[in-house]
Formats: sequence, structure tokens, C-alpha cells
Amino acid sequence: MVTLTQSSPTVPPGTAVSTAVPRTRGAVERKVVALILSTPARKLPQDLIDSNTGLVKNNVQVVCSKKQRQRSFLCSVRLPPGSASKVLHVRYLTDKNGRGAFKWYG
Repeated sequence: MVTLTQSSPTVPPGTAVSTAVPRTRGAVERKVVALILSTPARKLPQDLIDSNTGLVKNNVQVVCSKKQRQRSFLCSVRLPPGSASKVLHVRYLTDKNGRGAFKWYG
């Protein structure tokens, strides 16, 4: 007779993902950049993707602002000034329990 027990998964050093909820503007901006880099290119606006490599273009800017009396940030993702590109808006929300969620607009 074989008994199966659930073992804890092993995570190699350096690959641990932070589950902390970002509370500052800079932390939210870094989280948005991480999401952009991990999102498949087909789900991002074509203006943000380099057509030769299929990767996110250099110098993508993320600027977030906190909404007063709310647990949310509104972020704008764009290329540097001088390039004709659309702006992608991202809203970061936290609920009462502190769980965070991102909503993409645009």
C-alpha cells in the first residue's frame, strides 16, 4: 500500500515572487513594469512592441498617481515623448482584505 503525502514545492533561489501588496507609487510602477514584461506580446498594444524582435520596446515609461481616499492607483504606460503612440492606462486596486488587482484600459 502506498500513501501519498503532499510535499512542499521547492523553489530555486532567486525565483521567489513577492506576494506583498504594493502600497507606494514606486512599488506599483515596478509591479506594472513586471506585468508588462510578463504579458504575451499579442495582448499588448502594437505600439509598445518592437516589430523586429517581438519584445517590449526600450524606454517604456510607467507613471502612476494615487487616487485620494481610495485604495487605487491610475497608471499611464507610454513610450517617451516624441513618438506617436497611444497611452495604455492601468488601474491598480486593493480590496478590504489587502488583495491587489490590475485592470487594463486601452
